[in-house]
Amino acid sequence: MSVKLITDRLIITTADESYAQGLAEYYSKNREWFEEFEFTHQEAYYTPEYQLRSLQYEMAETEKKQNIYYYVFPKEDPKTVIGTLSYSRLRPLPYLSTVFGYDLGHDYWGKGLMKEACLATMEEIFGTYGMHRIEARVSPANIRSIYLLERMGFVLEGVEYKSVQVRGEFRDHLRYAKISDRK
Repeated sequence: MSVKLITDRLIITTADESYAQGLAEYYSKNREWFEEFEFTHQEAYYTPEYQLRSLQYEMAETEKKQNIYYYVFPKEDPKTVIGTLSYSRLRPLPYLSTVFGYDLGHDYWGKGLMKEACLATMEEIFGTYGMHRIEARVSPANIRSIYLLERMGFVLEGVEYKSVQVRGEFRDHLRYAKISDRK
């Protein structure tokens, strides 16, 4: 199952094995920015071989509708990955909920591109997948991400104490949620 979403400035697609080299380059280029807030990855993570295995797993998960992974490309350069989005643990009734994550290459920050990509994929998740609730976890120090979530209508629900390991230490994260306006 392949999905392709087009926005004013972006092409957003589900996983494809051909992205492996581009993803290895994307993660390597943005490593210092991402590792400030994410789990520290082993060196193998930054190789095309690892990314190929990861993409194969993601494709199978998307096919089963358990996790959905999207890749973001600028329209003017549709071969260059500039961001990723994931919707993990899609839960059926009585929950109809998922956990949302995203990242955007440092060179593209501050241009509204991640908001554009998030809104397009959330429309797909609320519509096609029928989810009722999207949750997001964010480091209290990640001000840009907090601002993005709030601009998209996510509401702060509370603090998850010592919930995510970053740089070898468990850190607090804020939990945000957005409820579908669909009936």
